[in-house]
Amino acid sequence: MKINIEVDTYDKRLTTDILGKKPISSGDKRDIYKNTTMVYQLTLKKFSIEEPDTIIFTLVVEGNLATNTSIFATWLYDNLKNRAVKLKINQIDVEIDEEEIKKIINEIAF
Repeated sequence: MKINIEVDTYDKRLTTDILGKKPISSGDKRDIYKNTTMVYQLTLKKFSIEEPDTIIFTLVVEGNLATNTSIFATWLYDNLKNRAVKLKINQIDVEIDEEEIKKIINEIAF
């Protein structure tokens, strides 16, 4: 299963922190848990300093979806709290809250 993740942020280090490497390029991956991988797609840079950049990832989940989505939701929340201003999962606006992230991912997965 593939899930699209979009993160709006002013934090220029968020992408490298999420991927755990520097420099980054499209297609770079980070294994989160068994059969759960975050794949970097691109960053949409805004021309205005008042606008946050948008980082686009694809989450690839295989295996036990219930366990993997729960662990991923916790991991994502820990990485985004106090760093992101907006989160979209499969084009759905999601509050940056661990339980909300779990809820939306589970709705998409099941």
